[in-house]
Amino acid sequence: NVIETPIANQYTLDMLSLEPNTTYYVRAFAKNIGHLSYGEELQITTKCERIGSYPYTVSAEENSCLEINGWNYSSETSTYTFSSSVSGTNDMLVLPIFMLENFEGASICFDRKQPLSATSETDTLKILYKSSVEQEWQTLSVISTAANDFTRDSISLINTSGEYFIAFEGISNTSSIE
Repeated sequence: NVIETPIANQYTLDMLSLEPNTTYYVRAFAKNIGHLSYGEELQITTKCERIGSYPYTVSAEENSCLEINGWNYSSETSTYTFSSSVSGTNDMLVLPIFMLENFEGASICFDRKQPLSATSETDTLKILYKSSVEQEWQTLSVISTAANDFTRDSISLINTSGEYFIAFEGISNTSSIE
């Protein structure tokens, strides 16, 4: 459905019934008597589908909507690891979008391992959230205590919405986080 605009050579197009997390290629064309001209091809990728079925378990093998950035995934242990030999380095592991509108008392549970480094330092793990794409990341929790074995943590979620983002940020003190 093409909609003309009052500005010459501009138009808008409503694209409906698109699949989540799918790349589409589009280009405009103009046709007049005996001539057909094509515009530049554009690549458009739709957002990931919101997670609305709980409990939800994150798996990199099943979810291409997971932004792992500098984190490494091990399929053998099903864990994500953040490590850096440069103190102060940070990176985020961003989970898919959650649909948490009308959820009261929602929380996130996760297992973590934060061993001490050779210099008795431990990396910092921040758990962040935002309630919309436009919002800046807000801190839910900061964990900087060592855990040589896997430890289960649970954090209450605040300001839940129909578009809720959760991220884990690793901040290096030359140790590692799993």
